[in-house]
Amino acid sequence: MAKNLEQGQGTLGKLLKDDGIYREVQGVVREVRVAVSNLTTFSEKLTKGEGTIAKLANDKGMYEQAQQAITRLNRVAKKIDEAEGTLGKLCQR
Repeated sequence: MAKNLEQGQGTLGKLLKDDGIYREVQGVVREVRVAVSNLTTFSEKLTKGEGTIAKLANDKGMYEQAQQAITRLNRVAKKIDEAEGTLGKLCQR
């Protein structure tokens, strides 16, 4: 087993001898650190109520307004799909 490790054979041997794998792992670790940092920043902003998503999550009135707007847009889209009204008739041609 020691001989295989020295010769860089097998998974553990490759990890010990192959510098490329080491650099790849370092790159992945850097990316994970950046991702965790970004998630932490996002989470802090969300907790503080900063940004649109945080406002939607923390402000019931804002959420209700967004929900009403979505409901209205769905009604308009349905009328267009069903060729109702001028816009619906124009879109069906």
